[in-house]
This record gives sequence, C-alpha cells and structure tokens, in this order.
Amino acid sequence: MPFASLTTSELIKALVLNAQPAPIISTAGRAWPAPHLRIAAIAGAGTSFYNVMASERSIRDYARSNLFYDHRRVTDRLVTNFYATSHQAGAQHAIAAFLSGYLNTDTRAPFARLTNR
Repeated sequence: MPFASLTTSELIKALVLNAQPAPIISTAGRAWPAPHLRIAAIAGAGTSFYNVMASERSIRDYARSNLFYDHRRVTDRLVTNFYATSHQAGAQHAIAAFLSGYLNTDTRAPFARLTNR
C-alpha cells in the first residue's frame, strides 16, 4: 500500500505527549516569563545569560531535573549532543522563544477533541 494512502490511525499506533512549560506568571490575561527569565531581554546580558543556560553543566542539570527520571540516561554523549545543538547558528532564538513564552499555546481545546480508540 502506498504511504500516501495510509490513514492516520494506520500510521500512528501510539502517541505519548510529555511537556513541562517554562515557569509563567499570568498578568492581566497575558503570559510573561518568570522574573528570573527576563534577564535575557536586558541589553548586553542576553548572550551571557544564553551561554550560562546552554552550558554543559546547565544542560546536564536540566536533563536530570526535567527530562529524565532515571539520571543514568543523562550521559556525557547526550550532554555533548545537546550542547552542540544549542551552539549552532541561530540556536539562541529557539531558547529565547521558549523562555519568553512565545511557544506557549493553549492546548485544552485540541486535547479535549482527542479520543482513545
């Protein structure tokens, strides 16, 4: 059967969603990053802040506290790969969007439409 003729249920047998949003403070209906994350917006501090956030130590600590229950999964190879990825050209824009709340999306309505078959 050609790939294009497969239905979604034939393509996907199971789906696991996992996410932990950045700390957010809601102010008058608008989401703003927690105060300690706003430092990235201060002129001259953005690059230094990014370098701290994307350091090997920060990546390792974040992976252990937020990504993996089993700390043995946070290997040197994983940290090296995340570090290399976070230091590619333009990578700072992704973390800035994450920390600033631009990636926050109200998913209640789409998730309410999901069914378990």
